[in-house]
Amino acid sequence: RRPRFSWATVPVFFHSCNMSGPFSDAAIAFIAERFPLVTIEKGQGIYDATSTTTTAEERISTELARVKRANPTTTTLFYVNAVLDWPWYELHDAFEAAETLYAVDAATGAPCATDGDSSFPNSTGLASFDFSQSAARDLWTSDCANVTAALHVVSGDDDDEPSEK
Repeated sequence: RRPRFSWATVPVFFHSCNMSGPFSDAAIAFIAERFPLVTIEKGQGIYDATSTTTTAEERISTELARVKRANPTTTTLFYVNAVLDWPWYELHDAFEAAETLYAVDAATGAPCATDGDSSFPNSTGLASFDFSQSAARDLWTSDCANVTAALHVVSGDDDDEPSEK
C-alpha cells in the first residue's frame, strides 16, 4: 500500500531515530498523524541501557508497531543498510558467522571497509556485503523478509540504495 499523499500540501516523510530509547507516546502520536510514511533509523535505542531488546530489528520493529497502532494508515518502512554492515543488526551476526559473504578487494584480498555516519557509535571500518554472491543476497533478503512478515506492521524495507533496473 502506498503512503497517504496529496499534492494539496508539500509531501513530508519521517526518517529518524531516538538513540536514547523509545519515542515518547506524544512523539509517536505526532509522527503517526503528521507523516504518511515513516522509517525508523538503525540507531533506534542504541544508548538505552534499560532496554531488553538487543537488535536493531527488534528496536525498529517495536517503534514501527507503535506508529501503526497510533495510525494504521501510516506506511512504515523497515530500515536496513544495503552497503554497510552495522553491528546492531541480527543480520550482522549472520554475516559474521558466514565470514566469506563480505566484499574483498580483488587486488589485495583485504576486506572492503568503509566508514559510516559518525553520529552513530562503531561507525568506522564497517564491512561491505558482497552481493555478487547469491548466499549474501539470500541472507540479506531473508532478514528483511523475516522482519516484515513477523511484524504485520511494516509496509516494506528501505535499503538505503536505489534499485537499478
